[in-house]
This record gives sequence, C-alpha cells and structure tokens, in this order.
Amino acid sequence: TSFRLFALGENRTAKGTFKLDEAGMASIMATYRDQGNDLAIDYEHQTFAAAENGKPAPAAGWFAPEARADGLWAVNVRWAPDGERRLREKTQRYISPAFTVDSETGRVLELYNVAICAMPATYGARPLVAATRAQLTDAHRYSPRPAPPRNSSRRGAMCLPNRRAASARGSCAGAADR
Repeated sequence: TSFRLFALGENRTAKGTFKLDEAGMASIMATYRDQGNDLAIDYEHQTFAAAENGKPAPAAGWFAPEARADGLWAVNVRWAPDGERRLREKTQRYISPAFTVDSETGRVLELYNVAICAMPATYGARPLVAATRAQLTDAHRYSPRPAPPRNSSRRGAMCLPNRRAASARGSCAGAADR
C-alpha cells in the first residue's frame, strides 16, 4: 500500500500553508537514507505526547518515504493489526505527518513520522481505506511496539519549527495529503 504525504508545491492546512519542493524532498530522502530505518505511523501523534501524558505510543504501522513527480509518498506501508482495525472501522481515517519547516519560507525540510488521526489539519485531505483481507498478509504486518521517544523540545506538534532556521519560532501544522 501507499499514500501521498505531501503534494509537490503548496499544501494548505488549518495551521498554515507549507511548501514541498525538490530541495525539501531531497533533504527528507537524504535523512531517511542516512538513518536507514523505516518510519513509524502512530496514533494521533502520541509519539510526541507520551513523555507528557504517560500513555504508550504504539506503532499503527511502518513505511518508507518515496519522492515522486507529484510529491512525497509513504510506500511499502505495513499495518499493525490494531492500525488495520482502526482503518477498517473508520475510527481514524486520515493521516498527519510530523515534520519540520523552514520558519521563514514554509519549506518542508524533515519528516519524523506520520499519525493516523480522526481530524486532519489538512484542507481537502483524502481518507485512507483499509486494504482487503486478501491484500494483508503476514509479510505486510508488524507487531505493535512503542515508537522511540523524541527530544522533548519536539513533542506534541504535528509540524515542528526548524531548529536550524534563523527564525526558529515558525508556526506548526498538520498533514498535507491532497
């Protein structure tokens, strides 16, 4: 399975408009290659709230990012059984990437993970649909396990201000799937 995370160009959200361009995609892909790990899909950005609220942050699934001509995609998506169930029951139908932006330009620079959520910040977001049972084999599933905690200065936000930017107090936003 695959789904688009950001359209190439402007991505409008309730928290601002964010731009994905070739340079942003190259930055995301370089970080992904350097880290060498699939990225987690969590629930409602709990990975960033776990340290504060004390609740677990299990993974709903895992994916690899892929740069395409029309934007950034999540590919080779593998759902944990609970993530698959929530999509099938439509309790959480949308995605919301956690990312950093350049606070001056709004350019997307880094992707941390993706959450499945009930209310996306992205305007015109498309709901995900669960694959049929025949498409979900054991090879496409992972057992749920907690995602690693992030630096506490980055928790609790869907879009994280770029700490390297000259003006590091940029606005934050959510998913950009259109």
